[in-house]
Amino acid sequence: MAVLQRTLKKVRSASKHSLIAKIAIETNPLHTAVKIISDEGFDGVCIGNTVRGIAIDIENKNLFFTIFLLVYLDPLSNQLL
Repeated sequence: MAVLQRTLKKVRSASKHSLIAKIAIETNPLHTAVKIISDEGFDGVCIGNTVRGIAIDIENKNLFFTIFLLVYLDPLSNQLL
């Protein structure tokens, strides 16, 4: 988890934009990773494989999303909503 924390810290310091971290559902322990993401100031977390939520228009070769999921991390309560 130290690598995750160092990486997120560097990304957060490099950007003032809203940031959403994407982690695998297999991340273990998951609750620790989510807490680190919150502690490092990220605005949200996407858990799971997002490729399943993407469709490809084979005629135009464009990607478009079919499923949207956003989990907001409440910085005041430090809990997932």
